[in-house]
This record gives sequence, structure tokens and C-alpha cells, in this order.
Amino acid sequence: MSTTENLSTAENSGAVGNSGTDDRSASPVSYMRTLSRWEAVAFATVGSVVVSALVWALFTAFGASFEVMDAGSVHEVGLSGVAMSAGIPVLVGVTLAALIAYFWTGVIRVAQVVGATLPLVTIAGSLSADTDVATKLGLALMHVVVAGFVVAGLELMRRRILADK
Repeated sequence: MSTTENLSTAENSGAVGNSGTDDRSASPVSYMRTLSRWEAVAFATVGSVVVSALVWALFTAFGASFEVMDAGSVHEVGLSGVAMSAGIPVLVGVTLAALIAYFWTGVIRVAQVVGATLPLVTIAGSLSADTDVATKLGLALMHVVVAGFVVAGLELMRRRILADK
């Protein structure tokens, strides 16, 4: 079976209405580009952790120390710290938005704004840290990664909720 046939089969695998087309494709939102609530939570959380870990590994390989001076003592930002910093807030925030969305779907847009704003605003702390430039850039990039996965995960969840209405 060719790639085109696979796509055609996937597109036509839904319920067929009177018009002879897939009822889901009649929706302005493509059902194929959506995630359920739990899938969106997993996508955003795992995605932000994995990509942030890759950023950490790449920047470490190119000489970033990930050692930050704080109140006179040096703190090393290790891989476990990156995973927790990227994963826990995303897991809590996206899960909370998913649960509230059962009652008020507008919370998803609010969560997207908050979920993008908080990591992007806190980039200032990374850029002003007393450390090498590569570490500053690596930490800043990780904040952007987290913001991106939060917004994307919530958007994919929002599309599914709207498509299911």
C-alpha cells in the first residue's frame, strides 16, 4: 500500500455521511490534527522535557557549563533539574486546563496565554544570570521550548474539544 493510499484510507476511515464524505472532514477543524485531553498533557509534558534535555545535551557538548552563581554559591543545572523544571510546571498547568475545560472551554485560551507568558518572561532571569553566554542562551532556549509545547499541546486539545461538540 502506497503512502497516498494510506493517507486516503486514514482520511476515509471515519463515519461516512449521506454526502459520501467523512463526517469529520466536514468540520472546519481537521480531526486528524487533534489530541485528547490526556494525549495533550502527555505531548506537552514529554515534548518539553525531551527537547529541553536535547538542548541541554547539545549546549553542554559545545561548552556550556550550566553552572549559575546564586547568592555567592555555584549551582549546577543538571539534566534532572532540566527535566523537573520543564516537566512539572507543564504537567500541572496543562492538566489543570484540561480539567477546567470540561466546564469552560475558554480556559484553554487563557492557559495558552499564561503558559506562553510565564516561561518567556522568566527568560530575563536566565539572561541576567552570572554565568557564561552559552549557558544563558541554552537556558533561554529551554524556556522558549516549554512555551511552545504548552501552546501547541493546548491548541491540539482545543481542536479536539471543538471538533467533538
